[in-house]
Amino acid sequence: MDAQREQCARCLKAVPPYSGVHQSDGKGNDLGFVCGRCWTEILSKHSGEHLDFLELEPVVVSDARGAEHEFHFRYNPIPCGVQAFELEDGVPGGYQFAVLAEDDESSDAMVARLMTKMRRGLKRRHVESGGIHDKTVRGRIEWDEEQGGRIPRVVVDGISLSWDDLGEMLMSFEGWQFRLEIADPADEV
Repeated sequence: MDAQREQCARCLKAVPPYSGVHQSDGKGNDLGFVCGRCWTEILSKHSGEHLDFLELEPVVVSDARGAEHEFHFRYNPIPCGVQAFELEDGVPGGYQFAVLAEDDESSDAMVARLMTKMRRGLKRRHVESGGIHDKTVRGRIEWDEEQGGRIPRVVVDGISLSWDDLGEMLMSFEGWQFRLEIADPADEV
């Protein structure tokens, strides 16, 4: 199977790895990869309630500098939500956004809210010419393979930065105070 696609053990459809999950029996045994549609069917059966599956085509959105970014989507039936992400080497990277469904919210309304969040996020600029554009930096914390996970990487403006890179940018504010606030990926920051 192509490294960019995995075959669903249930329906045999080949999909990108981010479009499904690896099942486990809860005892550490891998039961195989299933696509998002089949996973939603499995969850529906186990929960006893009908869960809809949402499949979205990639979209292109421009950022504050006019650069285009192609976003792919992943739907999560429980808790109900949608993630949008760019791909880097075939896996989610760069800009990433997420929303969770609000009470009795339709899928269309949830996706519209996600698109609004994406456009708003892409219109903000936090770093410019290696420095902090404004006094606010928003981003995402990621695993840094080179550091063995001991020190994080951060993604700001869709760009992966080492902890040292971010520290160098902060040095222009030496002596100032700061507040570090951690938020769930679905929260608005």
